[in-house]
Amino acid sequence: MKDIDKKNKGLSPTHDNTPEKQDVEQPDLLEVHDIDMEKGKITKLERSMFVGPIPPPEVLKGYEEVLPGSADRILSLAEKEQAHRHSNEDRIVDNKIENDKGALSYKKRGQYFAAGLALILMGVGVYFGYIDKPEVSKIIFGGTIGCVLIVYVLNKLPLLHSGKNQDKVSE
Repeated sequence: MKDIDKKNKGLSPTHDNTPEKQDVEQPDLLEVHDIDMEKGKITKLERSMFVGPIPPPEVLKGYEEVLPGSADRILSLAEKEQAHRHSNEDRIVDNKIENDKGALSYKKRGQYFAAGLALILMGVGVYFGYIDKPEVSKIIFGGTIGCVLIVYVLNKLPLLHSGKNQDKVSE
């Protein structure tokens, strides 16, 4: 073991870009003490680790001592990364909103088409009732009303296979 008694200030930072782990600022310290009284030797091993874009102050100070201006560069890098991540999240949210608007427009158009078709079929059923064809009138008129009610009821029930409620448009 070479120079174990020295504190290892040059540990490379471990970056994890998952949002859950970026907010961790406290370093994880591991200390090992080995005392050999026969040889008069005391060994101490210390390890520190951090997760996130910015190292702890003592490590940042070490970088600054080795290369002046590096602390500012590290902070600038972290700020740029955060701005980049935020802009990506904004784009994702904007795309989701646009997709939802498109899906809503598609559903509304389908509802208008279905309502128009139902009115036409009910009109045809009334017409057949007017010309003394009550059996045909009952089939067309009743079938149209039955289909509309079935679609309405099924739209209000939760989906059985996915455990989620269907999207509902209340207009």
